Amino acid sequence: MANLLNNSNLWTATGAERVDGTWQFNIDGAHSDRANGNITTIDSPGAGNLVAGTVAYEVTDYDSPLDFLYFVVFVSGTLGFSQLIYSPGDPLPKTGSFDFNVSTDGGAYVSIGTGKEASSDPAHNVTGQYISIGDFTIAPTPEPPEPGTRYNCECDDAQPTVTLEQMRNRLARRLGFAVQVSMGALPPGMPELLDDFIRSAHDFMYHRYSVMRLRRMFTWDLAAGVRFYDVDGNVDDCPRVLNPDKLEWVGISQGDSSWQPLICGINPVLYGSAITGIPSHYEIRQCIEIWPAPADDSWKLRIKGDFGPSPVEADGDVLTVDPEAVFLQALANAKAHYGQADAGNYASQATAYVRSKVAGAHQTRRYIPGSCPQPPAVRPVLKED
Repeated sequence: MANLLNNSNLWTATGAERVDGTWQFNIDGAHSDRANGNITTIDSPGAGNLVAGTVAYEVTDYDSPLDFLYFVVFVSGTLGFSQLIYSPGDPLPKTGSFDFNVSTDGGAYVSIGTGKEASSDPAHNVTGQYISIGDFTIAPTPEPPEPGTRYNCECDDAQPTVTLEQMRNRLARRLGFAVQVSMGALPPGMPELLDDFIRSAHDFMYHRYSVMRLRRMFTWDLAAGVRFYDVDGNVDDCPRVLNPDKLEWVGISQGDSSWQPLICGINPVLYGSAITGIPSHYEIRQCIEIWPAPADDSWKLRIKGDFGPSPVEADGDVLTVDPEAVFLQALANAKAHYGQADAGNYASQATAYVRSKVAGAHQTRRYIPGSCPQPPAVRPVLKED
């Protein structure tokens, strides 16, 4: 037997104060410090008097195989809440958790006790005895953490989801194999050939121009005294991995404030002094290196750049790059392979399409004739000779 309610490491509840080694639950100036677990409640605006919290329990050893084990809350002598936490025959140890919330205008009695049957109303057969059941904790439900600043929207976007199989079938139809596509029987070896054209065009177009929707903010938590960080070790929710070949900005921040850029390149001369402080330089080789190593763990490495293309191997794999750009480039290459005369037309279309995408990527930074406001004309001043 053990009284679990007066252990400061095991029990807390809304409105409770621990005074002189015992819990006191105050209401209207009255309090109870009885060790048997009789408690009073606090006044919760809008909810009446309230006893609420989260219970996490572990039953490690129980020597009464014929009894059920309950957590119960009595309100003014009437059962207000009950939770069965052990039934005879349950394997041990047994763990679990649950929330409880009881409103009352009077006192509430919290008990861990046994009953003779698995009843939803064990008010009359719970002994009220305190039983040692290993680690037992009762605590108020914690407040959710305040969300930090978000620097990315959703991980994916509204880009058309074109798969490798869909692109292969479209390519085959334009090459003159529409009947075979409808029958699901391309000539032997042709699916592998078309897939290779698609992968080549996909990789080429990824490096040909920067797609704005591939750009993300990547974050690494810096550790005191640590200079090297894995490229894929960022702590963002999005599983995308940074492509070190397409960076726009690299810097550090102290939390979400005190942002400052890092200088690209670490002169080996700097290695002559083993110091720590605020990082000022970075370099990417096998991994990301910063210099000097941070003196504490309050800094974050921030990189704005593109993520790499997804693999295009299985039929269901989705293209990362604009599917129309991939299609035009793959079609031009495939038509040239089969000696079709219009291959050059599609190569020109692919080039023109990419140019339009590049121009659009400039957003308001590009020059549009007539879009710049003209200064007001100055009236000429005539002079007499």
